[in-house]
Amino acid sequence: MKPARQVAHHLAAYDKICVWGAGDLGRAALADWFRDVNIAYVVDSTDAKQGTEIHGHIVSSPESLTDTSPDCIVICSTAYLAILEQIDGLGLGCPRFYIYQLLLPTQDSMSELDMLSIDLVANRFTWRSCLPMKRPQVLVNITYRLARHFRARKSAWPIYSAFAFLHYLACWSTSIELPLETEIGPGLIFVHPGTIVFSARARLGAFVSIYHCCTVGTTTSGLDPEIGDFCTIYTGSHVLGGCKLGNHTMVGAMSLALDVKTAGYCTLMGIPAQEGRRYASHLTPIPQEHGCLTSAPVGHIERVS
Repeated sequence: MKPARQVAHHLAAYDKICVWGAGDLGRAALADWFRDVNIAYVVDSTDAKQGTEIHGHIVSSPESLTDTSPDCIVICSTAYLAILEQIDGLGLGCPRFYIYQLLLPTQDSMSELDMLSIDLVANRFTWRSCLPMKRPQVLVNITYRLARHFRARKSAWPIYSAFAFLHYLACWSTSIELPLETEIGPGLIFVHPGTIVFSARARLGAFVSIYHCCTVGTTTSGLDPEIGDFCTIYTGSHVLGGCKLGNHTMVGAMSLALDVKTAGYCTLMGIPAQEGRRYASHLTPIPQEHGCLTSAPVGHIERVS
């Protein structure tokens, strides 16, 4: 299903929909993903954006929502955890979603090609942007998914070999070490390329964002990390060993997480990393969530050929 139709499917039960966020992600969502949705309000907490127009919508202040009472709020900002607290602070009890939640299909079985399509949407990829190599790291996503897709077909081994070679060439050129054995859910985002390393047995959920100079790997214990959905690993951080990071965990810059376990909706920071903040405000679950961790309260993504 195309992204706009997928978003419309998830929001079909709501009439007065509010988009929170007028930055790059909000603009992309309004331009491409909300075409089949009736957006009633657009708000942003940045004073400079209030009063401006985005795709036919005037940006208002979040405080205006106390008078309009939207049916649901879609957060289009990577700072969504802080925005959730703002929503609760305004006394708004309506459902609230993160835009990337709405891009996931309802079924729990996805092929590598399905995941690739979501990767490209999450990276706001177009072939025009790829040709001048504005975001070369997306080539790692493409070759990783296609190599794994053809590896599952015995008759396609020559094609698999070609894409495997192209994958390692893309990894070499972007300084990203991503083995084809690493299990990664849809929506993988390399925010910046350069010195990113994964172990072959690491497992990542949906919509994991990772910055440059990071490692997700093993230690002498032989254990490998498991990272849940919608997690972010910021610059210079390392998630090692038996780490099990619950959904919506943020690893702060220059942190070292060793065998850490989190329940989610929190930040990790420091050396060694410790839980620095826990967020009490949560997103509204969609009917079918996708998860990497078998211990997490979400469904595991099953790959299909």
